[in-house]
Amino acid sequence: MILKTVFVLIISMAILSGAAFAQDDNQPDSLLIGQIKIEQGGTGSIEINFFNDQELAALTIPLQLVGEGFRIDSISFAGSRVEYLKTRPITVGKEGRHVVFGAICMLEEYIQPGKGLMATLFVHALESAKSGNCTIDTTTIGPATVLFTKTNSVSLVPRCTLGKIEISPISKKK
Repeated sequence: MILKTVFVLIISMAILSGAAFAQDDNQPDSLLIGQIKIEQGGTGSIEINFFNDQELAALTIPLQLVGEGFRIDSISFAGSRVEYLKTRPITVGKEGRHVVFGAICMLEEYIQPGKGLMATLFVHALESAKSGNCTIDTTTIGPATVLFTKTNSVSLVPRCTLGKIEISPISKKK
């Protein structure tokens, strides 16, 4: 009876320890771009969040604005899950229509599994912008494409949720 109990205990511990180190909980790694509403001539900020279920060594995020009358002003990593990393390259295109940014672990700890802020995108709607919507989409800006790179140097393309900017006419004050 004791031998049977010990055997069951060992098997149970092996199963539980395997579950504790499981690398994939069947949730796809994701890039989630937020939505905002701004007036013509105004500025706004859009949160870009991400989810990963394994440690990551790097993230590469190229985005483009699809629609007329607005531009990307800047990117901030303040308060983000990658703020601690020293290597966070950012390139905003000449017209402010696209941006490539990312985060790379050099000497720091890897990006731990979890969900949270990657960066904040600051945009400006020109006064000439027509009322309506703009989409913030992923893109490929050679050679950059949307990639999450794991610690073993294997890269994957995350599931992406597009962002949206709704531009409203300047409100008239009476």
